[in-house]
Amino acid sequence: MVNMSKKDSEYSVFLDLLLKHQEKIYAYIFALLPNSSVADDLMQETVMVMWEKFETFRPETSFYAWAKKIAYYKVTNYLRKQARSKVLFTDEALESIDREARIFESTDLRMVALDECLKKLKDPDKQIIKKKYAASLTIKEIAEEMGRSIPGMYKVVARIHHILEICVKRRINVTERA
Repeated sequence: MVNMSKKDSEYSVFLDLLLKHQEKIYAYIFALLPNSSVADDLMQETVMVMWEKFETFRPETSFYAWAKKIAYYKVTNYLRKQARSKVLFTDEALESIDREARIFESTDLRMVALDECLKKLKDPDKQIIKKKYAASLTIKEIAEEMGRSIPGMYKVVARIHHILEICVKRRINVTERA
């Protein structure tokens, strides 16, 4: 059995978290500074700072949020150094881009979570959701097709929506903690 030193173990945890979030961190940097070679350099610098400061990361918090903050400071420092450049984002513009990036991340997380939750539904519930959203049938049409009452079908769809809502919220909470 190989003994792993504390630093090796810490590095292993860091690498696992980095690999899980690397694409999102890079996408965030690229959104703030859409120049791939500069974004590549800043990504490398961000990862180096993340490793140097990894001991300050609290495991009960979001690794991505922590990494994103470091990336944000790297980008703003880079832009300040490039003050002579023709294109310079103001702090307000960067904050606006940052807000927009958070909206897209949130939507993306919700879609992934919803997809996973839909897979967990029982087959009859999946069929109802497919009829409602993929085939664009009305509740009345679904009820008639399935030989059920319209009020009963409304209750079934409401129950399925509730199940999906709870599942999506749980998945997002788990993802944000990772």
